[in-house]
Amino acid sequence: MLDLPRTKPGFVGRSNELNRLRGGLGEYPIVAVEGQAGTGKTSLVLELANELREKGRSVLWVQAREGWSTESVLLVLSQHWEIEFPPHLSTRQHLVRLATALARTKTYLFLDDFHLLSDRSTLFEVMKAHLRQVSVVLTGRTRVEADSIRRLDCAIIQLESLALDEVDRLLRQMLERHGLSPWLEPSLFGELKEKSLGSPLLCKLLVSLLLQGRLSTLKDLRLVQDEIYGLLIAELEQGLGAEELDLLRRLSVYRFPVPREALPEGESTDECLERLVDRLLVEPTPGRRFTVHDVFRDYYQSHLE
Repeated sequence: MLDLPRTKPGFVGRSNELNRLRGGLGEYPIVAVEGQAGTGKTSLVLELANELREKGRSVLWVQAREGWSTESVLLVLSQHWEIEFPPHLSTRQHLVRLATALARTKTYLFLDDFHLLSDRSTLFEVMKAHLRQVSVVLTGRTRVEADSIRRLDCAIIQLESLALDEVDRLLRQMLERHGLSPWLEPSLFGELKEKSLGSPLLCKLLVSLLLQGRLSTLKDLRLVQDEIYGLLIAELEQGLGAEELDLLRRLSVYRFPVPREALPEGESTDECLERLVDRLLVEPTPGRRFTVHDVFRDYYQSHLE
């Protein structure tokens, strides 16, 4: 669990975000990378973690799982790192011991998918209070603000779609590495870039389908577009309730931000909107208006009955 996964050769994209990550280390007790599924959060922080290890720094990597609490993280650390958490101490006291050990040994802790932890606010608060020179680096699909820690001194990096030049570099590298150079022909390559919507995950799915021999023409690419988007949508929809899904679909009908008054009345709708915003699935805009990512809009509109 604490073994650091290796990045794939030739990391491409997110150069600005990677520089911001580097700058946050040592300045902030917590550096959080937020974004929807498929935006490349794990790849980004893995690049940084491997950089640190190659420089001889001490790095711990923990991959959170569904149903975990902070104590689950502590249990993994106690089993694979030289630290003990006496059972008579509280979770907060255990976290203080962890923060002290990280600072003393100048160790960086990377926690992937922190949004899965049921009691993450306590972890944030303790790290803020007790870490000074060493950062805890987190990735997750929820906003840090959603955990009621606006007052904490954190570096927050929110990942959106890749810039066009980064999509270009990423796809070119993947196609060349896997012997798919014919798809670099301008018309084919342009269509691939368009279908990727700037998502690293969609780029990987497209290349995977090419390797499987399921795509050979532009027509094939257009035929599987719905399947590709469906895989991403299924990942993004995990854990949403019926009312939240209904709101996503309502918002997807419109090409422009939807005013709050155009949505169902009541506190329940407000609460659902807040949860969707916290999960980075809905974007609030000025004037109490809300919008969704194009991938939701394109997918849901193609499935209207």
